[in-house]
Amino acid sequence: MGHARLVPGDPRQLGDYWLAGRLGAGGQGVVYEGYAADGTRVAIKTLHGDLLEDGVREAFAREVEAARRVASFCTARILAVELGGERPYVVSEYVPGPDLQRAVAADGPFEPGRLHQLAVGVATALTAIHQAGVIHRDLKPANVLLGPGGPRVIDFGIARTDEMSRSATGQVKGTPRYMAPEVFRGERAGPAADVWAWGALVLFAATGRPPFTGDQLTALMHSVLNDEPDLGPLHDPLRRAVAAALAKNPAERPSAQRILLALLGGSNETARLLNAGSRAAAEVEEDRTRLTPSLGDTAEQVYAGLSPAARAAVPPMMLRLVTPGEGAEDTVRRADLREFDDGHTDPRAVGEVLGAFTNAGMLTRDGDTVALTTAALLRAWPRLRAWVDAERAGLSVHRALTDAALLWDRHGRKNGDLYQGTRLEGAMGWAATGRLNATLNRVESAFLDACAALARQRARTRRLLVAALSGLLVVAVAASVVATVQQRTAARQRDEAVARRVAAQAGTLRATDPRTSRRLAIAAARLADVRETRSELLNALNQPEEDSFTAPGFRMNDTPSDLAADGRTLVVAESTTVRLWDLDTRRPIREFRTPGPAVHDVAISPDRRTLVTTAATGGTLRFWDAGSGRPLGEAIDTGAGDDPAAVFFGKSNNVVVVWTGGSVQLWDVPGRRRLLRIERDVSTLSFNDVSPDGRYLVLRPDGKEAELWDVPGRRKVPLSRIWPDDPDGGLDDDGDLIEFSPDGRLVARSVAGAIRIGELGSDETQYLGESSGHGLVFSQDGGFVTDGTRLWKLHLGESGGLSTGTGETLRRGVEDADCSRVWFGPGNRILRCDDSHGAIRTLDISDYTRPSMLRHGEYSTESAHPASFDETGTLMAAGEHIWDVHARRVVHPPLREPPAEPDGNIEGTERLSPDGRLISRFSGPGVAIQILEVATGRQVAAFTDPAFLPDRPSRAEWIDLAFSPDGGTVAVYAEHDGKKKLQFWDVATARRLSSIDVKTPEPLLSLRVPGLFFDRSGRRVLLGNSEGMFDVRSGRPLSPRPPPLGSVLALSPDGETAVISSNNSTDLVLWNPRTGETVGPPLRSGPGVVSVAGFSPDGRTLATGDGDGTVRLWDAEIGRQFSFTLLAHPSQIEGLAFDRNGRSLYTLSLDGTFREHVLDPARALPALCAKTGGPLTAEEWDRYIPELPYRKTC
Repeated sequence: MGHARLVPGDPRQLGDYWLAGRLGAGGQGVVYEGYAADGTRVAIKTLHGDLLEDGVREAFAREVEAARRVASFCTARILAVELGGERPYVVSEYVPGPDLQRAVAADGPFEPGRLHQLAVGVATALTAIHQAGVIHRDLKPANVLLGPGGPRVIDFGIARTDEMSRSATGQVKGTPRYMAPEVFRGERAGPAADVWAWGALVLFAATGRPPFTGDQLTALMHSVLNDEPDLGPLHDPLRRAVAAALAKNPAERPSAQRILLALLGGSNETARLLNAGSRAAAEVEEDRTRLTPSLGDTAEQVYAGLSPAARAAVPPMMLRLVTPGEGAEDTVRRADLREFDDGHTDPRAVGEVLGAFTNAGMLTRDGDTVALTTAALLRAWPRLRAWVDAERAGLSVHRALTDAALLWDRHGRKNGDLYQGTRLEGAMGWAATGRLNATLNRVESAFLDACAALARQRARTRRLLVAALSGLLVVAVAASVVATVQQRTAARQRDEAVARRVAAQAGTLRATDPRTSRRLAIAAARLADVRETRSELLNALNQPEEDSFTAPGFRMNDTPSDLAADGRTLVVAESTTVRLWDLDTRRPIREFRTPGPAVHDVAISPDRRTLVTTAATGGTLRFWDAGSGRPLGEAIDTGAGDDPAAVFFGKSNNVVVVWTGGSVQLWDVPGRRRLLRIERDVSTLSFNDVSPDGRYLVLRPDGKEAELWDVPGRRKVPLSRIWPDDPDGGLDDDGDLIEFSPDGRLVARSVAGAIRIGELGSDETQYLGESSGHGLVFSQDGGFVTDGTRLWKLHLGESGGLSTGTGETLRRGVEDADCSRVWFGPGNRILRCDDSHGAIRTLDISDYTRPSMLRHGEYSTESAHPASFDETGTLMAAGEHIWDVHARRVVHPPLREPPAEPDGNIEGTERLSPDGRLISRFSGPGVAIQILEVATGRQVAAFTDPAFLPDRPSRAEWIDLAFSPDGGTVAVYAEHDGKKKLQFWDVATARRLSSIDVKTPEPLLSLRVPGLFFDRSGRRVLLGNSEGMFDVRSGRPLSPRPPPLGSVLALSPDGETAVISSNNSTDLVLWNPRTGETVGPPLRSGPGVVSVAGFSPDGRTLATGDGDGTVRLWDAEIGRQFSFTLLAHPSQIEGLAFDRNGRSLYTLSLDGTFREHVLDPARALPALCAKTGGPLTAEEWDRYIPELPYRKTC
């Protein structure tokens, strides 16, 4: 493992993260490796307890703020922060690679090509850091991580942002060997100091030693101030760039952006330069085979290397080392080695498991006991997490049984230590029916046998006494029991009724008050677990609405307001009072008063530093420092007289627009001077009409075509400068919209009912879709554009070449919100809009902008193989790889490519066995079907019968395949030349068990694989396309044929319900294979073509996936949709599966988007509590649930 173990005094858990070990420690604190509840690997930085003065906490907060401002591609992304409490910490993305210091120490200096890539990567990071207004001030080899995707700059512990005080000079902070000369002279460190450190760092990587030396600080200082380093190992252009960076005078050093331009060439435009730098930097990543594996990776490697007998012993052995806490808080348990003796498992297999996992650092031996080294393994290893989840309900019973059996055995096996009554019944029930992987050892089995024997003996003794007393007790006991049962029944019925009402109320508040809606859904689920509360819980978990906020005192059409470009800060003016609000926290930031007349309008700059107000009378304009509320100069007369003037910023911090009914003015913000005044009657004007650089202004004079103004030139110019002449005509003032991208390279236009986009000034545009009537908005990074109802992903190559994704509909977006403006939030995670009632609505769009994707190049959208899952939802076969569905990564070697594939449909041949141990695949002419071992890729069987693979492969029409539940039998179906065969093969011997000629005259009614499914017993197989149910051993048909409706998509675990697609595949039919009858009315799945379906393990829930990416859940017992559409995919659903317990649903779409949908209330409730910020308050409870006393639900 790549970390040091935790030491005494270290926490085992920080917030929601479990710690696995130490990644490093220093004077200020410790960095730990941790794991989130879903197994995500993270790095957690904490402060030492003796350094928690207020000043240190403030510095820690500044470090977090600085890191958050920097683009995530060049640093470790911040995931969570806790600055209060006894142990402040910050959680960041884990970067699995060494720092530059260790890489050079291990492998020596970088060779020239790799050195150039490193220099570009770090210069790219510095450019992004400085662009965010941050100065690192401690750039050094130890703070550069060489991870996947290129170098990442970390540790902003002494970084400074532009907003910080500029009075702190004379303080020497940083690492002396990489400190710039001006810092030693007591001057303030600016961006040039980071550039110096870049030059020194590159020279270190080239030579393997620091460029300036000295045993004492004074000697080192003298070297930095006076010596010229040897640049001999470097080659141009890197040599010239490093020489310029190491200039003694900071004024002579180039900026990080100019260094990047010198190394890459091309455009000086920042966004293009950063994109080019990122691509070049990605090539410097470490060899993946040398990256530090996670706990889960290490455990999986150990597991795969065991013998089959030892692998089978791992689940019950690991489960003995787990003790369940409340909810998901499992803890480690120390087990006696004798507990692993169950009388069945070979002791050599037990020894192999203990030795392998102990040698890997996963287990700790102490005499005759063993324990997990860290509880974090329970989260990091998906297999162990799945085993624990499957046994969670019975783990507490097993732990109590183990302790009782050991006590009984140590005390001489006395009857007084045996279970009786309820405890015995519970233990016997679990042992008989409640176990999946857990086993009973010899002592536990003997204990239960003794308990049962004693119970039988005492039962005989009690019969005589009970007969005498029963008559006396029966009346009193019966009355008491009846009263108790009635009381409990009444309380349960009351709670269920209230819970249903509260769930319904949560649904009505979903759009107008999402936070309260979620809290009511939580309260309803805590009151009673019924269908309505489970459905509303899923609704709350999947609803995009996050918040709806109306500032106190706000009156629609009467209160001036504006929202910053990043969607985080709201400014509201009420009379002469201006207030700023943080929309993430709903808290006021500051308040100040303006002199003179009331405020007519207010605007905030995109960087949130400047406010501009116009007066209701007098035509004055004022500029304000948003951070302090101080005025920036005196009021300025705009010349508008008493005409009320609207004011707004475009995308530039330097230009503000002042607009009255008869004139439009543009003002320079830094100089507070007018740039342009145009006398026009304009009734439509918005921030979209100003180009990001403030150069162009689009006007729509009333009743006339649009005009384009060159602001610096103060003249009207042809509109074709930004938009080509097109047959749709020019822009006018009747619904036509235009929007510039933040970097000014693209223009989007909504005109004549269509949305088009193109490069600025280009003659070519692309059609995006029909106009919804909402305004067009680009995201701040220019990667997306939306009209509020749909979202398009954009990509513009370095030398042009615009490409756009298919417009993805924002389901339950802002189409019904009547929003006049839309903003993207930080990181494109949220979308905010102001509705017609003055509320700021917040929608979570992260599933659209940041979907969980299978890595490009390892999942191909052209593979033509649908995804296949094992029965636990742990492994997935997709493309040519096997994936860990929790970690979203390949866990086994790629499958070997077959020689060639025949024409026809063979897509059903690539399937995982239910236990995830085997996978089948078509292997080309000569060998029809291969069975491969997943862990090694080794072939274990091959089926070569020409009956389903003819000599002329092009004649093959259909091939479908299914594993039996135990993986020992494979069913194969084929059609060619009008002949149909169903065959059964034994995997162990590669011998054909039986073959059935399926003789049905009906033509194919579907262009899909017919569908082939084993039932849970493994003795029956259902074949689609009007075939029916067959007995595996004899091949005898077992049921009437289904009606000719199409393909079978799924079979319930009990084999009693099949899901069949209708002719057009938009409706589904539930059909009973045993009786041949349909069950209930068709399921109306909507406009999308259903592509996949699957049942939960208990058969009560059905999931379907459509061709348009929609995922739906159905109550299979009543044939009704269980909740509204789950957050879906941008393309066709290729595979779906429930986990072993039906607590999660996994879905994969054609583009490689992978999602986990949480269905378990036990998991959904904590997630909702965290997302909502807590439960209903006592006051809210009294308002919504007055009939019950307050209960804390989170």
